[in-house]
Amino acid sequence: MIDRRLRIEEGEKAAKVALTIDGLLSLVKITVGVFSGITMLTADGLHGLADSVTSIATWLGLFLSKRKPTGRFPYGYYKAENLASLLVSTFILYTSYEVLLDGFETFFKPEPISMPFEATIVALSSALISSLLFLYLKKVALRIGSQSISAIAKEKMVDVLFAVSVVIGILLVVYTEMFYVEGVLTTVISIPVFYTGLLIMKDAVYALMDVSPSKTVEEKVMQAIGSVEGVIGFRDLKLRKSGSFLFGEVIIKVKPGLSVEKAHEVADKLEKAIKSKVGELEYITIHVEPTEKPVQKVAIPIEHYVGLGSRPAERFGRSKNILIATVNLEDKELMDLTVVKNPYSQDRVRAGLKTAKLLLKQGVDAVVTSEIGEIAYHTLRDGLVLIYLLEGSTVKEVLDRFMDKKLMVLERPTREVA
Repeated sequence: MIDRRLRIEEGEKAAKVALTIDGLLSLVKITVGVFSGITMLTADGLHGLADSVTSIATWLGLFLSKRKPTGRFPYGYYKAENLASLLVSTFILYTSYEVLLDGFETFFKPEPISMPFEATIVALSSALISSLLFLYLKKVALRIGSQSISAIAKEKMVDVLFAVSVVIGILLVVYTEMFYVEGVLTTVISIPVFYTGLLIMKDAVYALMDVSPSKTVEEKVMQAIGSVEGVIGFRDLKLRKSGSFLFGEVIIKVKPGLSVEKAHEVADKLEKAIKSKVGELEYITIHVEPTEKPVQKVAIPIEHYVGLGSRPAERFGRSKNILIATVNLEDKELMDLTVVKNPYSQDRVRAGLKTAKLLLKQGVDAVVTSEIGEIAYHTLRDGLVLIYLLEGSTVKEVLDRFMDKKLMVLERPTREVA
């Protein structure tokens, strides 16, 4: 993945290459076109000059995009590239219109041509060079995700068509004396040029109006959100294009009781996950919203299982069994009861830590206990499990209090490491 600075620098380089080549080709075509009297070659040269101007605009847009945000422009200069693309489209539309007029004039007032061989060589060379330039610019545009470089690449294919039409027109005029062919081909070839200009203008205007990117990009972002542990949902996902980059914002839902540090950690992980899937994303604002899951798995340490009448164990890691209840908090309904044997209850050391890891594998959302050590506590909290202080003499009483939200969240372990 290319970082922002390298992407802009590569775009600048491509724009300079296009500018140099377009400028040289245009001068040659205009010179030969004027001396040979081939209107279409002259028009093609003028079209190339327009390309040169748009290349300058593109380079300027990319150059401005590198500037750091200021007090007056706190969001940076990314839209400078969109403005450049808008300028590109304006020149394309204007040039295609002028070429169309030239075609009509040549059709009704054909004139003899001279230097057909030299003009043909120039046109063929232009077609070949423009084809190679198209391939180069297309590769760069895809690599860095640049709208303006993509616009220039599209224009290079138009240059190829222009050059080929010039060759065809020269051959037909010279060998068949079909003088109207030049006007016909000029008129026909200007139509897709005009259409290309409209497409580029549409993309630029949409970007300036903060259009949302494609559904594919949105789906990638949503996949990233779903892959981050601790995020139980999201809402108000908004993405927008600005130059070659994307900006966005989203509100994520996390478990209530999450510390500020832990919420910040979840947000950082999410940002990295999104950027790994969407390389053109420059920045995303993530708001954290505590939200309770409607269905939760609650773990209660017990000694012996006798249904809802089971009595909670006094110590977390030393309990012989763990009762895991699945409850619906909205309906205050007990959905399922499962008993998991604790194989670590007799371990001499780290029984609490091992029990905590066992519950994390079980996917519990909350633990209710009267006693828990520091290591086990932080292991569960790092796994985004909330820990509640036990109140009640039976499992039923504990679950009723949990569903009524009457249990207190433990903000620290009950036992510190000696």
